[in-house]
Amino acid sequence: MILLDQASILRALELSAQRRYHVSMKSWFFSRFIFEQGCQLQAAQSMNFAAKAYRRMLYKMVGIQGILVSILVVCSYMKWGTEYSAGLFYGGVVTVVTTLYSGWRFKLDTERVDNPPSVMMAGLYKGTLLRFLMVIALLLLGLRYFQLDPEAVILGFVVAQAGYFLGPLAARWGRQ
Repeated sequence: MILLDQASILRALELSAQRRYHVSMKSWFFSRFIFEQGCQLQAAQSMNFAAKAYRRMLYKMVGIQGILVSILVVCSYMKWGTEYSAGLFYGGVVTVVTTLYSGWRFKLDTERVDNPPSVMMAGLYKGTLLRFLMVIALLLLGLRYFQLDPEAVILGFVVAQAGYFLGPLAARWGRQ
């Protein structure tokens, strides 16, 4: 039979408590680290999923815009000739180019996860403003420099803009 005095029992309990505390603190820090890494990984995966979904919708939207403009150009070529078709084509190309520019700006503004939301929103507003200015500049270029028919350019631009409304619908059709 081993006789232990009160001091040795207290010392053994104190060491045991320190070990438990040390082990529990280690495991707490480790579990916190794993949790933070998991949250960052989950955020990156959700951003990756959102970026893929946006890119898919963007490509569908550009495809729809291209199809609408192509149908319009072919029909107008058979009825009115080359000059009117060139204006329609240019108006549609302006929309497609600015759509691709918007997608590129969106990708640039949202790919950094560590940016605060205010910086992301400022970038999105800046991209929208630049897109608006690009549309004006390209339309003026077509009307003034290339001397294209204004009615045809505007009609091609508006028909291609209709692809913005059909893009999200096409994204839903793919999921059903």
